[in-house]
Amino acid sequence: SQILDFAGYIKPDGTTPDATPPVQPESVIIALKVIVAGLPIVLLVFVYIFARKYPLDKKMHTKLNSYLEWKRGNADNNPLGEQELKELKKSLI
Repeated sequence: SQILDFAGYIKPDGTTPDATPPVQPESVIIALKVIVAGLPIVLLVFVYIFARKYPLDKKMHTKLNSYLEWKRGNADNNPLGEQELKELKKSLI
């Protein structure tokens, strides 16, 4: 709302239900485009950077899957030692 006010948004009169809404300036249209398209792009870039720095590689993924299969009861023995499990939790959390 503040962004649109800053861009020059003209509020409808609202006195009559069939009143023609005011024509908005080009700056309001640009502000709406930035909000609808620009903001999600900025957020996606932020999430991409965060995901790239997350330490989950193929080797760690395999270890985690093996541990989870054991935890669910689908494997007979724990594939990770106590220290290895602590290190895995520490690096992912």
